[in-house]
Amino acid sequence: MIVGYLLSRLTRRPLVVDFRDPWINNPFHHSKGALLDRWAMQWEKRIVNGADAVSLNTEALRKEFQKRYPDVENEKFFVMPNGYDLADVLPLDSKADTGERTITLCHAGFLYGVRDPAALLDAISQANKALASEGRRVRFRQIGNIQLGYDLRTLYRELIEDGSLLIEGARPYQECLKCLAEADVVVNIQPATRTQVPSKLYDYLAINRPIINITPRDGALGEMVCRHGLGELFDFDDSERLSERLVELASSDDAVRNFSGYQQRHLFDARKTAQDLADKIKAVASF
Repeated sequence: MIVGYLLSRLTRRPLVVDFRDPWINNPFHHSKGALLDRWAMQWEKRIVNGADAVSLNTEALRKEFQKRYPDVENEKFFVMPNGYDLADVLPLDSKADTGERTITLCHAGFLYGVRDPAALLDAISQANKALASEGRRVRFRQIGNIQLGYDLRTLYRELIEDGSLLIEGARPYQECLKCLAEADVVVNIQPATRTQVPSKLYDYLAINRPIINITPRDGALGEMVCRHGLGELFDFDDSERLSERLVELASSDDAVRNFSGYQQRHLFDARKTAQDLADKIKAVASF
């Protein structure tokens, strides 16, 4: 981005910059010292002021940039979300109807620190007690490494022993997509990041499966889910309400089977975002 800024200054050509992640206030960034932090802050400001348009990947990040740079006209900032490219997704078979009276939830990815599945596992435990008399149950399939502040296998040993919790190692990307496509419901577990949305949301939209999002309503993911209707939303302290919803899903043969996709899914198709970016570049170039 710095090279692009310098080339724009040298050639006096329009500059469109894109921030997928912020250089400042990034919760996943580990500081390499005050000097480099100040350097990043100065360069971000210089690039934003010198650009003709600034693309941000979430609405929350756009608002943060507007607040950080109040002297920059609001029209300079626009949202170009991450998305999915169906060309990258091999033909996948959706879940076959086996007649099994179990609904399977699946998460593929690293569980660590605040990305903690405890609320979901507690909800599954309670839901399965309520479903026992019907001969139905909920199962959670975790694919990927686990590094939490407690021993998940010990704490949820009963779920593992009765087959309600399946823990598998990391797999290649396409294999993960295949496993997710075979699930009844896919799961997002995301702490309250103010501006960032997990990339797996777009994988879920690509495979077109029902989504349960476990995340605070006021985080970037929660706001996006509410704004665009991208699945169901539960906070980390909503275990009881989540359990009730799981019972509803497991008790109905049609609740998952009749899912046809989210109405605003197309907004995150890479073909649309690419066209939107092309239109923005044309508009900037015409000034």
